[in-house]
Amino acid sequence: MDAITKIGKIDLKGQKLAENMGVALIVSSAAISLVVGKVTDNMLNTVYTYLAGIVLTVLVVAFPLPMYNKNPIKWLDAEKSETSKK
Repeated sequence: MDAITKIGKIDLKGQKLAENMGVALIVSSAAISLVVGKVTDNMLNTVYTYLAGIVLTVLVVAFPLPMYNKNPIKWLDAEKSETSKK
């Protein structure tokens, strides 16, 4: 499979990985932003830190990176499956 056909592909394990990473990044950015807000005693720092975590999460999860396509599904060719039925 060449590089052009891999662009934009995510397999099932990659979807699960992206979901788990998204949840972990959102939860950890919320915890970090609460600590930063408490230490600095400034609500604006809390919001900015959480927004930075959201942006990081979107950059990591939203795009179909190659690490999300390490286990592609091997489909049968239509011609082979028709001949095997006969």
